[in-house]
Amino acid sequence: MKVQFSVLITAYNRADLTREAIDSVLAQTFTDYEVIVVDDGSTDHMPQVLASYGTRIKAVRQPNQGVEAALNHAASLAQGEYLCPLDNDDLFFPHTLATYDQVIRAFDSPPMILGSMTWFNHGEPIKEKAKKNCPVKVRKYADYLSKREPISNTLSRIVIHRSLFDEFEGFGNKGGSPTDCYPDYDLMMRTGTHGPCILVHEPCTMARRVHATAFTQAYGLVYKGICGMADSERKGLYPRGKHRRAQVHAVIGGFALQWVVKRFLWKTPKLAFLTIWKTAPMIVVAIWRKFLRFFHKQDQLIVLPELESKLHPGN
Repeated sequence: MKVQFSVLITAYNRADLTREAIDSVLAQTFTDYEVIVVDDGSTDHMPQVLASYGTRIKAVRQPNQGVEAALNHAASLAQGEYLCPLDNDDLFFPHTLATYDQVIRAFDSPPMILGSMTWFNHGEPIKEKAKKNCPVKVRKYADYLSKREPISNTLSRIVIHRSLFDEFEGFGNKGGSPTDCYPDYDLMMRTGTHGPCILVHEPCTMARRVHATAFTQAYGLVYKGICGMADSERKGLYPRGKHRRAQVHAVIGGFALQWVVKRFLWKTPKLAFLTIWKTAPMIVVAIWRKFLRFFHKQDQLIVLPELESKLHPGN
């Protein structure tokens, strides 16, 4: 049966965090959705946790193959018009899918929506201000690559139309370097010339958890992901043309620069040097485009009118 949203969760251990992620989806005020969880070969009590939800979720298990394979498996089972990946250590708010539904109807089913993100430390409550539901404010861009404001990508803020996802054959670039460390950035750059792309500013639609076992604490894997994206760009797997290539370079270079300045230099100088060596031309483009932003007015926020929606108590 067709639904508006398919929320895709991949799970590898972290059973208790995965339960919290699933619960955050089942608490939605918008009901036209499904939850698909792929257990990517967990060795903890994940099977018992998933079984406890009965028919409220679709749960399948596969041998461990990595994030991209698990996401593609989940997508192959999805019936939704839009796919919403959710990392197993992140959370949605009760208003998240209702917010996306409002954006979809206001902009005539855009191919790409990016939600608004807040951060919280594991074991600490999410700030009340971040949880607040308020009028929906967005910015509209011709496509992802044309946006001028920098944002931190994460799987959990992506909402992609199924037709666009299928056109690019899902997660994982074919023939490129491994990008399993950052499937979100890879997907956004491969689909980056399709638009419009709507960026939600308010309300917050997902919360990213900071904890000791988070992927971003594994600096070697982060470096591998950055190099994978840079190599894929050199192989021509991302949009080409002088203008588009500069935009792709700015995304990769900005991401690399962020990690060099904020983490690598202080934690592992060797990785800082190697990252600069691998991505120097892209970092230069990112710095130049960041400088140019000082001479551009910020794009106007659009406040969406409130619409009646499929709002009911959670599933």
